Amino acid sequence: MATKAPEAILDEAYENKLKGSGLSLKDGVALKFELRTKLAMKKLNVPEYDGFKIPYFDFDGKPTKFFRVRYLEDTRTGFTKMTKAKPLRYSQSAGSLNEVYMPPSLDWGKIAADPSVAIIITEGELKAASAAKFKVTAAGLGGVWCFKSTSREIPLIEWFTKVNFKGRTVYVLFDSDDATNHNVMAAEVELCRQLL
Repeated sequence: MATKAPEAILDEAYENKLKGSGLSLKDGVALKFELRTKLAMKKLNVPEYDGFKIPYFDFDGKPTKFFRVRYLEDTRTGFTKMTKAKPLRYSQSAGSLNEVYMPPSLDWGKIAADPSVAIIITEGELKAASAAKFKVTAAGLGGVWCFKSTSREIPLIEWFTKVNFKGRTVYVLFDSDDATNHNVMAAEVELCRQLL
């Protein structure tokens, strides 16, 4: 019985992850995702597991310096692998400040200025990218609390100051576990409170 090469296994895991999010390999190219091995992850200053890099974009659709990585293998080792502990699925370089993921297929400069356009704020880049593929205006947070600023005077990260929210309809749609996960529910409530 022939076994698959590690590269083929990684390629297959990547394609399956995209498909599970309603995206194709062609979409991955358009979104500038970069498939990376453990060794290549080392250069990004993140934990070294196979996965892919997700670049973030500015309001003009140009890549910023911020990125996150999505791992495609089980990151648990030793005892944690035998427990029900959740594996690390995403990471970003230490010390980097959170940004909001704006799929580059949408004109975020126009969207930000026009409060008649409703915006969905969701949890995760892949959900936002999948929505944008179908022309749904969605922005993604890297995590449910990634909207918060590190400053006490400014409660929200910079993105929220660049979007005209006056009179705009905003839908906050985090993962479905908000019904059972108090942390997710609390984040949704706080984001809505800050937007109001």
